[in-house]
Amino acid sequence: MNSKKLFLAIFLGIVSFIYQSCSEDEIRHKKIKSTSSKLKFLSPKSGASFVYGDTIFFEVEPKKNNGQVERISLYVNDVLVEESTNEKLAYFYPSRNGGGGQLRIKATVDFKDGSNSRKRMGISVLSDSKPLELSYQLINTFPHDPSSFTQGLIYDEKEDLLFEGTGNYTESRLLKNKVSDAEAIQSIAIPDNYFGEGITLLNDTLFQLTYKNKKGFYYDRDFNKLGEFTYPTEGWGLTHNGENLIMSDGSANLYFIDPKTFVIETTLQVFNDRGLVYNLNELEYVNGIIYANIYTTDYIAKIDGRSGKLLAMINMEGLLKKEDRKGRIDVLNGIAFNPSFGSFYVTGKWWPKLFEVRFVESE
Repeated sequence: MNSKKLFLAIFLGIVSFIYQSCSEDEIRHKKIKSTSSKLKFLSPKSGASFVYGDTIFFEVEPKKNNGQVERISLYVNDVLVEESTNEKLAYFYPSRNGGGGQLRIKATVDFKDGSNSRKRMGISVLSDSKPLELSYQLINTFPHDPSSFTQGLIYDEKEDLLFEGTGNYTESRLLKNKVSDAEAIQSIAIPDNYFGEGITLLNDTLFQLTYKNKKGFYYDRDFNKLGEFTYPTEGWGLTHNGENLIMSDGSANLYFIDPKTFVIETTLQVFNDRGLVYNLNELEYVNGIIYANIYTTDYIAKIDGRSGKLLAMINMEGLLKKEDRKGRIDVLNGIAFNPSFGSFYVTGKWWPKLFEVRFVESE
C-alpha cells in the first residue's frame, strides 16, 4: 500500500469512528432521555400517612397546556378505584375498602390526541389502635421429635393426627403422627437439594413450600406426590382460608394464591400503628384470623385476615423451660389449631416437646 492509499484509509477510519461514536452517543442519549409526567397530585402529598378508617381525598389533574383530557384513572395497589372524563379527578377513598401498610398509588391520563401519561407515588396507612398484649394458658405437654426442624404444623380433625413439615437441606421431611406420640406413623424425605418449609392441608391435598427454590410440592394424604408449583418469592409459612392458599416469605406480605392455578390473586400487608410488621413465618388461619410466628422471637402475631391489621402480639416466652433446652434448640415455630377444643398446638425447631395452649389476656 502506497502512502496516499494509507493516508486515505486512516482518514476514512477516523471519520467512520467519529461518526459511529456520535451515533452511539445519540442512541444512548435517546435511551436515557426521560419525559416528566403530565399529571400532578394535588392531594395527598407523596409519603403522607393516614390512619386505618380514614377517608383519603385524592385530587389529580394534568399539568397546563397538555391537551384535552379523554380520561383520568386512579389505581390503589394496582386496583382501579375511580375514573373521570373531566379535566380533574376528585375521589374520596375509604381506607377500610382495602388493606393498610404502604399503598402504591398510580394515576394515568389519556388525551384526545392519543397521547397519555402517568404518575406514581406512595402513602402509608397505619393501624387505628395499638395491638393487644396476649399470653398463653398451658393445657397439655406432649413429646416432640427433637430431630425435627419444624417449619409447618397442621392438626387434621379428620384423622385426629398432626402433619408436620421439617426443614434443612438433606433433612427435610413430611411427617404424620399422633398428638401424644413423637414417633411418626408415616414419613417421607424430600430431595436433598430442597429445604422444606410451610405446609397446609386443603381439600385432602397437602401443599408444601421450599425455602429458596421458588418451588412447592403437593401430595395426597398418604404423601403420594401429585405435582409441583412455583411462586416468585422465597417460601416460608403456609395456611389456607378454605379458598386460597396463604403464604408468607419473611417480609410483611401475605400472598393469597389460587390452589389450582397457583396464581397470586391478592397480596396483604401486615401493619400496626407504627408501620409494617416483618418476619412473618409459620401460619395458621382460624375463623378470619391469621396467626403467624414472628421469626427469631417468642411472639405469635394475631392478624385480621381481611385488612392485615395486627390485632395482638402473643408472648410465648417461657413455654420451653430451661431444663428442656439441651442439645440443638432453635426458635419457636409451628402453630396448629384443634377446633374440637378451641386450642392450639405449638412447638419449635428441634424442640423436644409439643404444647397445647389457649391464648389469653396478659395478667
